[in-house]
Amino acid sequence: MTDFMSLLSENVTYFEFDDANGTNNITDGDEGGGGGFGAKPMIWIILEALIGCLGVVGNGMVLFVFFKDKSLRNLVNSFIINQSLIDFTTSFAFLLICFLPKKTLDPKSLAHIIFCRIWVSEYVLWALFISSSLNLVCITLDRYCAIIYPTKYRSSARKLQRRVKLISVMTWASGFVLDCYWPAIHVIFPTGGCYPSWPNKILQGVIGVFIFFITYAGPLSVMGFSYVRILSKLRKPATRAAPAPSPKSSPASTSASKAMRRSKRVMSERSERATRNVIKTMITVSLTYAICWAPIAFNFLVYNLGGPLDFSGTWYAVTKIFVYANLCANPFIYTMQYQQFQKGFERSFKVKIFKGLTDTSDPTKAQPSGVSSEGASRDVPL
Repeated sequence: MTDFMSLLSENVTYFEFDDANGTNNITDGDEGGGGGFGAKPMIWIILEALIGCLGVVGNGMVLFVFFKDKSLRNLVNSFIINQSLIDFTTSFAFLLICFLPKKTLDPKSLAHIIFCRIWVSEYVLWALFISSSLNLVCITLDRYCAIIYPTKYRSSARKLQRRVKLISVMTWASGFVLDCYWPAIHVIFPTGGCYPSWPNKILQGVIGVFIFFITYAGPLSVMGFSYVRILSKLRKPATRAAPAPSPKSSPASTSASKAMRRSKRVMSERSERATRNVIKTMITVSLTYAICWAPIAFNFLVYNLGGPLDFSGTWYAVTKIFVYANLCANPFIYTMQYQQFQKGFERSFKVKIFKGLTDTSDPTKAQPSGVSSEGASRDVPL
């Protein structure tokens, strides 16, 4: 308990958005939890509102386009839909946490204790962040299998398509399971505030390393390895089987054969362009995630291992802004890079705003199985 009171006097909160205030400087507006304006600078309030609203509107728009345009229904887009749904929910929860008024909590009330541990602790928010990280890993592994093992991927694509919903539910649930320690260590203090109370420094260090791995180091390692292999595979020239010599044939059959080969070649090129565009988009998403999460991930790793961290300093505030910004980054990436989404956006809103779009639509019309066109030498299912 002595260790925790010293943390309070240093204005410290582990993995919370609103800094915890100590017994010597708690004001009526800062007691308890649940967000609110407190003593935040106006620029901070404006940034939180802007990021939260952009996250809700941007991810809501992405969901609308994908559900409106049925031609976008394919395997990888199913994972992108789940990513946008997680980010949409996280943005909404973020706004509620930031701007709902704070309440003074009663340490003797069971309802207040539950409210403290589930909501005021921001357990919901950080569990959703973990779910978002895990879903990015699922997208990465899906693309890795599609590019590196295309034959096996095609043969199992129909089965995987049927299991997308189950995988999506598992990513949501896993975030809440992996972060379940967080509400368990929260308590209500006599001041009415809800703060984490670590049993000992060793446990804090162990869990700190675990959180660093599952929220940053682990996902980043999987993404880095997978995309390096994918880019290496895509740089290799495609090997196309030479047409077998045929006996004498009529001019009509020769012309039909050439037309069929030309059609297969066009479909293969379209599919390859679409594959490269998806990979380029998801690499950008992964890099954005790596940049936005790096400062706060390393800050908290050092802090939980016993190092210094100024929770009231400007640098700490900047690291939180980076994490918040990741909530609304993906819709901008899809809009600027993902040509399937751009075409779906134009069809959904009946506008023409994207110039120079090449045809990167799925030549198979997004069959559920993701099975590629027959005869394509590098036709990777989307």
